Amino acid sequence: MLDDIRLAVMDAFFSLPRGGAEIGGILLGQFVKRRLVIADYVPLDCEHAFGPSFTLSRETMPDWRRCCVGGAKPGPAEAVGWYHSHTRSEIFLSEADQDLHGRCFPNRGRWPWC
Repeated sequence: MLDDIRLAVMDAFFSLPRGGAEIGGILLGQFVKRRLVIADYVPLDCEHAFGPSFTLSRETMPDWRRCCVGGAKPGPAEAVGWYHSHTRSEIFLSEADQDLHGRCFPNRGRWPWC
């Protein structure tokens, strides 16, 4: 799974000159005996309406929220996190990232490490 994400990041990186496009998606998994097991992922199409950064538009947000509440794939796995590549900056959580995380993962208090 991590290799698949890495390959997708590299493909997106080389898709545009000077840093490529950023990509992202939902991480699916389960909590088993106070451990998080990430089992799968769902890439999310970003229309890049605001340039090459992974910034979700109003049109994309309903798809993102649907994935976060369990509509991503059938099965026991649930949305446990998300990822996005940083091809034009250092790795950090911007205010937009923190806002997105707070809106899509408001139940973080039930996670064992929180």
